[in-house]
Amino acid sequence: MLKWWTALALVALLAGCSPLVPSATVPPTETPAPTQTPVPTAALAPTPTPVARSEPAAPIDPFAQARRLGRGVNLGNALEAHRGAEGTMEIKEQYLQLIAAAGFDTIRVPIRWTSYALDKPPYTVEEAFFQEIDRVIESGLQQGLNVVIDMHHYDELFAGDAGNHKERFVAIWSQTATRYRTMPDNLFYEPLNEPHGMLLPDAWNALVRDTVSAIRQVDGVHTLVISGTQWGNMQGLAFLEIPEGEENVICTFHYYEPFPFTHQGAGWVGEQYWTIGVEWPGPPKTPLGSIKV
Repeated sequence: MLKWWTALALVALLAGCSPLVPSATVPPTETPAPTQTPVPTAALAPTPTPVARSEPAAPIDPFAQARRLGRGVNLGNALEAHRGAEGTMEIKEQYLQLIAAAGFDTIRVPIRWTSYALDKPPYTVEEAFFQEIDRVIESGLQQGLNVVIDMHHYDELFAGDAGNHKERFVAIWSQTATRYRTMPDNLFYEPLNEPHGMLLPDAWNALVRDTVSAIRQVDGVHTLVISGTQWGNMQGLAFLEIPEGEENVICTFHYYEPFPFTHQGAGWVGEQYWTIGVEWPGPPKTPLGSIKV
């Protein structure tokens, strides 16, 4: 069961976010898919194992890590876009400079590793894609920002195919933790954004156990950020089970109530949310009936 000592953080996604939904009735935003999303087919060499890193002298305090996150910006529609999708954003260094200068503490970087990993063992992630992730992490850290890297849009898991994709999911995180184990401890790992659909609590908890175990085999330092099912909302958090003995975890949920206010004008969530000009608290200065996107 969820331990009382596990830190709890409410992650506020403030800019360029891929919204989370308070119930399964409204899907989150997603960059439109191209006609085909290719995956690599040629075998690639595994990521080299880095030099062993010394463990910290004292256990990392997850409550201190949660406080450290402070105010954050979610850098959506960039590295989590479908491979080859048009109109995706490049995360430029000047953007990170502006974020830091504005007083933010953290960037959250959604990543679609699955478009750049082999679909058969050893599930190797393309080196060129890893290098792009390297660049964003290093640029963020250089600006004094905390960096959360997050697995986004593993759609096969949500469609009920967790059994066939469990090994691949774990292997991608094992490669990732191996690659970044020597990075500073203000880099955070978020195994999966918005578990939902057919990825029900039992299946998600089993996947969490295997993934955490694989990460900790190569990296005992970096803090994990884990949400529950039901789109990562606070109701789903009640069913989350953190593996026995794992204490360096921040449990997170995403909260967007009142939804007509937080998602006003969002074209991807249906016409009932297209009205703009909604104020909180209301009422608005002018009637809203005819104000549409």
